[in-house]
Amino acid sequence: MLSALYAVMGNLYANKGDMEKARGLYIKAIKHKTKRSAVYLVYAKMLLEEGSVEEALSLLQMGMGFKHGILVDKILFVTIAGAHLIGGDVDDAVKTMLEMKAKYDYINADALTMLGYLYLLKEDYENAMLYTQQAIEDSPSFAVAHGNAGQIYFCLNEIEKAKEAFEKAISLQPEIPGSLYYLGIIAEKENNKELASKCFKMAHYCKISKLNTVTREQVDEKYEQYN
Repeated sequence: MLSALYAVMGNLYANKGDMEKARGLYIKAIKHKTKRSAVYLVYAKMLLEEGSVEEALSLLQMGMGFKHGILVDKILFVTIAGAHLIGGDVDDAVKTMLEMKAKYDYINADALTMLGYLYLLKEDYENAMLYTQQAIEDSPSFAVAHGNAGQIYFCLNEIEKAKEAFEKAISLQPEIPGSLYYLGIIAEKENNKELASKCFKMAHYCKISKLNTVTREQVDEKYEQYN
């Protein structure tokens, strides 16, 4: 079938890093009513990077309707939650993640960290820390979870604990924009302009997606202030 051919060719180009050619093939596969959930998932992720939330959500829901394995199912849940988050609907994002958690006995550190971050956005610091600590217990070297913990402590004004968590995150993954940004903010408050400048500069050169905990605008404003 043409849908299967387009899907396979799209995957080949995606694996080579040629996402524009992959995009065109995925679109053709979807138009030919492919039943491969992964096609809807990958193309939806492309749309989310562009901010096309409604179209991405529609495709993700279609992908959910086809037969697929547990791994793809979990990624679909997380991506749907991410789409709701990008669209500003934190409650639906939480609802999606809790549905996933109820469905499976085990969800990984990445999913737990996202759930913790969503509760942080809701200012429910108890649940935010609960799921963040579960993520760290599941994967002690998962830098994003430590960064999450840092932001929770920062919001609770427990600055020393926040610094420790952010520094742990950066030691595990040097290019983590949220942790670098908040370390810069703390250094700024402590009048350590040299460290603040260094942190904001490092954050500036990080890749920042719509799912990062800081925006490109936030980071660049501080970078320009110090550089």
